[in-house]
Amino acid sequence: MVKPFISLLFLLIFSAKAVPITLILADEVPMSDGKICVYENAQRSESVKVATAAPCHHTKTFETDD
Repeated sequence: MVKPFISLLFLLIFSAKAVPITLILADEVPMSDGKICVYENAQRSESVKVATAAPCHHTKTFETDD
């Protein structure tokens, strides 16, 4: 009885880790106080606000709970 419980507990603890996902720059949107860098792939889209002089990097890695 204890062994299945420990196995289940182990599975739950290690399956809840964040997974890194790398997205490609899709668009840069200029704003009055900076710009928005939009990164995406076929399943996901993320945006990051940066200063006007800062570059939008070609790729960016995000942490996800998926």
